[in-house]
Amino acid sequence: MDKWLVLLLLCGTASAVAATPSSSDTQVTPQSTQQQPETQTDPQLPIQTKPPNVDAVLSQVRRSLNTLNYEASFVLIRGKFAEPYNWMHGIYEGTEIEYMRSQNGANIEIVRKDDLVGYFEAESKPYSVRSKAIQGVLPTLFFDDEIVLGDYYSIAVGGRSRVLDRATQLFKIIARDDFRFNYWLWLDIKTGLILKSALVSKQGEVLEQFQVTHLNVLEQPPKLAQKLSETALPTPIKPTANANNASRWKVNWLPQGFKIVSTNQHKLSLTGEFTDYILVTDGLVELSIFIQQPLKSKIKGGHLRSGSNVVAVHHANGFDVSVIGKVPAITAERIAQSVTSG
Repeated sequence: MDKWLVLLLLCGTASAVAATPSSSDTQVTPQSTQQQPETQTDPQLPIQTKPPNVDAVLSQVRRSLNTLNYEASFVLIRGKFAEPYNWMHGIYEGTEIEYMRSQNGANIEIVRKDDLVGYFEAESKPYSVRSKAIQGVLPTLFFDDEIVLGDYYSIAVGGRSRVLDRATQLFKIIARDDFRFNYWLWLDIKTGLILKSALVSKQGEVLEQFQVTHLNVLEQPPKLAQKLSETALPTPIKPTANANNASRWKVNWLPQGFKIVSTNQHKLSLTGEFTDYILVTDGLVELSIFIQQPLKSKIKGGHLRSGSNVVAVHHANGFDVSVIGKVPAITAERIAQSVTSG
């Protein structure tokens, strides 16, 4: 089991970026956010009297997340582990600025300015990637209006409830097949912001939860946004040399709606080894496929689930395939077994 966890750590580290630098040369030192009175806003979520339009719901979520000024705290619950974060968002002089900071364990700070995201982690060299969302918390779908949620999901209206002492409307994004999970959203009726979300299996098991624990919606951008606007982010990392190597692999099976959006080569920061990398998505879920020389740890084929993520390993003829993502184990295993060379 320990070997599985090492694999999960190695591949999880590589899935965020193409290469992770190893020494620190810049630091972000943001000041603590200050408490400000909450600004009351007019309701933005109408009472639903008929099945909702997917695009309309997504448009509201994106508009709220990307345009409002707010300070918040949230907890990300994966399996038995709860990770608390501070969260800030503001529009300062035309630039969208978002900030997250871990409250437990090693210090992690993440800054997003429009489509550039900088990661600052203890004992690691800061790095930046191009993205319209901070990875690993909420799906990029909720931030990027260029991403389309296909016909492989439907959306249904749930009941109204109370989250953080605020009235919310539940929307259920429901997978139409057994190769993906369902995603539930509790939206603040006054602002349209996500106050709670849950990744839910077909059997009704909650695999991951996002829960806002504090929220101030502000008229003006938080003072921290102004300070971060003056902070330079590291130069975005470039794809690793020989990135075309990943194109020699063929993924012969993907669930309908999934497509390949990126292929390159990753250097695993903990081992220094290179692995070919393929990223696939259906709009809501991203899956990472790693192909490399046979693993020295002699891990048996199969899968391991850690919270919402599954790691599936398949030993092929002369190479190993690992698939990581928030999907049922049968999906990850079938994808891994379908990869061939040529």
